[in-house]
Amino acid sequence: MPPNIYMIYGTAIHHALAINFKAKIDTKKDLDLGNIVTEFNYMFDLQVEENKIPKEEMLDSFKLSAENSLAYYMENIAPSLQPKCVEQKFEIPLKNFPIKILAYIDLITEDGLVVDFKTAGKDWARQYTSFKLENDYQLTLYAAIYRKSFKTKEKGVRFDIFPRNSSQVHVKTAKRTQTQILNLLELITMAERVIQAGVFSPNLFSCSRCPFNKTCKKIPIINK
Repeated sequence: MPPNIYMIYGTAIHHALAINFKAKIDTKKDLDLGNIVTEFNYMFDLQVEENKIPKEEMLDSFKLSAENSLAYYMENIAPSLQPKCVEQKFEIPLKNFPIKILAYIDLITEDGLVVDFKTAGKDWARQYTSFKLENDYQLTLYAAIYRKSFKTKEKGVRFDIFPRNSSQVHVKTAKRTQTQILNLLELITMAERVIQAGVFSPNLFSCSRCPFNKTCKKIPIINK
């Protein structure tokens, strides 16, 4: 399935931030906002062109939203972050579990903060509730990766959220316990065994959005 305009927006935000933090590893200084916005526009325009997104007026609103959000982030949040790893790939075998963890992490700071960048719509607050923050599997997995890779506990795990309808960027930080990590690894192990056994249970409520909708031999949902 080709990326839509919202996915392209997220890719361009990630690209611009990665350019800044990769340079900052050595320089210890953030790039100028103009450079960051230029990097966003470059990736955004490139993806729009490659994916043949109609050049409507709304594209300008996406660029304006990005410029406002990046301006806020570079002034208020980025200066406090000194990167250790940026868009780093981790591939980690686990001694006590028959699985291997593979993930790309947006940012790990020198003081042990694990950060994932998120773009969201106007309903972002309903997506990133306190419950989600405390139980999100992605952040739990990132904590496991950090502890395995660096042999110490992370300072925290967090989402840096870029809503498209706001100039502010929202930072949501959480902690993870070892029990949470072990429970997730056990769940992943169980899922792997189910897959190996060839037992697949599709989410039939997502059929309308699935690119394989017309070819999948699914069991139809009966509306009562």
